[in-house]
Amino acid sequence: MKRIVLSILFLIGLSTQALPQIIESFDTQIDLDSTYQWLVEGPNSRIDYSVNTTDVKQGTSSADFKFVIGSVHEWGSYGQLVKRLPAGQYFDWQATDSLALWIKVITAPAIPVNMVFRIHIADRPTPEAPIEEWVYEHTTILDATSDWIELKIPIKILATDGSLTPVDSGFVIFPSGWGGGPNNFWNNQEFDWDKIVGYNISAITSGYTPGTNLPADSVAVRMDGFRRYGNRSVPAVVFNGLQFMGNLSGFSWGQSNLEVVT
Repeated sequence: MKRIVLSILFLIGLSTQALPQIIESFDTQIDLDSTYQWLVEGPNSRIDYSVNTTDVKQGTSSADFKFVIGSVHEWGSYGQLVKRLPAGQYFDWQATDSLALWIKVITAPAIPVNMVFRIHIADRPTPEAPIEEWVYEHTTILDATSDWIELKIPIKILATDGSLTPVDSGFVIFPSGWGGGPNNFWNNQEFDWDKIVGYNISAITSGYTPGTNLPADSVAVRMDGFRRYGNRSVPAVVFNGLQFMGNLSGFSWGQSNLEVVT
């Protein structure tokens, strides 16, 4: 009986962890937050930011961003909102299998085929290790003006060897074709769920024109309610330290079914 009670208490705690949890509400002025920085290339690139209190999907405010991306490289350039936690602090996303972000395109890019949306997740298993980045890409969500759209992003690791470029079905380690490798956007080539040190939210001009830089472009986007949610299978240990995985049905990605077998 005691074991069953402990199991039930564990399941209650697990259910609480599975509830959606806000990562960034955009309710406050994040340009005053020292854990954020705007990252762009070249003198003609910038990110304009303001708080919006009238068009909101979650909380009291949303965030307006205008990504202005200059003509910098043959392969394009970027505007990135970069979040990095202070040294020694981490996000723990072990029990999470998905991210979600509300997006509303206010002004579409002039050349939609060149504009993509990316999210990077950064991990660092030890303070001495370089930061490793895992990248997700959606190629069409910024293409046209829109109402609010909730972009749902699976935290599914698709490649750890640098061989794949980003797609919208999960995350890949920073590609080796982009310069990723040991000590350069890589550390242990494992996604460290409990050692997340930040993320990037980015608008990117992407493509390739030999001998000619991709044209400058811009996109104005409203964002709100960046959150994590879902259940990911993690080893179950009751409060007395004894594992009871044999009494639980297994998880599969994207599901949250759990059964106590007596």
